Amino acid sequence: MRRSTGVVLGASVAVFALALGLILGSGPLRHLVWGSGSSETDALRATVADLTRERDDALAQRDLAAQLSAALAPATVEGMLTGQTVALVVDAGVGEQEQAALVSMLEAAGARVSVTVTLTQAWGDESQSVFRGALAEELVGELREPAPGASTLQLLQAATVQAVIPSAARPPSDADGPVDPTAPSTQSLVLRDILVRAGLVTVTDAAEDPATDPDPDTLPEPSVAVLLGAATVQAEAFVAWGEAFHAVGVATVVTATSPTDRAWVDAGVGARVSVVADASSAAGQALVVLAAREQLAGGAGVYGDPLTTPLVPGVLRDSPGAP
Repeated sequence: MRRSTGVVLGASVAVFALALGLILGSGPLRHLVWGSGSSETDALRATVADLTRERDDALAQRDLAAQLSAALAPATVEGMLTGQTVALVVDAGVGEQEQAALVSMLEAAGARVSVTVTLTQAWGDESQSVFRGALAEELVGELREPAPGASTLQLLQAATVQAVIPSAARPPSDADGPVDPTAPSTQSLVLRDILVRAGLVTVTDAAEDPATDPDPDTLPEPSVAVLLGAATVQAEAFVAWGEAFHAVGVATVVTATSPTDRAWVDAGVGARVSVVADASSAAGQALVVLAAREQLAGGAGVYGDPLTTPLVPGVLRDSPGAP
């Protein structure tokens, strides 16, 4: 993935200065190059010193920019997602600090992460592919309108969507009498239990606060879904998963902690979901908030690569359609 000019310059200077330091620092080469103190030797010493200072300055500027971004980003997004509830799906390779940083930014925007689904290593373990296939076949009868010919991964993704978005799950049967159409779907809980017992995911609900949530059933289902992948996951698969959330009326943002190439940007082109290529920094986490706001306003976009994507979603400016 291409990086900004400042970062590339800093890295290049650092490598060059380090290489010279290693080559000229000691041993026979030092004597051959430095000699006894010629003007050429003095000039080379000065060049190495200048390069070292430039490297240190570039690294210091990068660190300062990161610190400023971390300090200012929460204030930038304040109130942008007030009243919204979020379903967070986290890949097994995402670290706790990376996840916590994103949750903190969402909360700074006024949102509440009501449910977190964390994939286990078993979700992508090749040695358990047969088990996942058998489980997916059993899930077909539990899902609401499963897609004909859906793959194992697609069926498991659909089950996850319906497990955290009750209105998307199969409606309860009226065989035993009238059913309240406004009641939460118990089928959603069934799917959640199946996935957890299979060891594919863990599910954490937001701790209930009696002061604000006297009745747990009054907690609204998620209006926003954020899928947080790791550098090792397949970008296209995560974006397709996001599309499944979007299809049931949930504003959806797909992002990653530290992508290693343009796969995330490419996967987001033409998608109905919004994609933020890198949420490993405070600026990237703020972009996730802005992208979610854009989704709620009916828009979509791809962000996170300063050389090929817009810097920020259009909803950063006041928009009549923005919530």
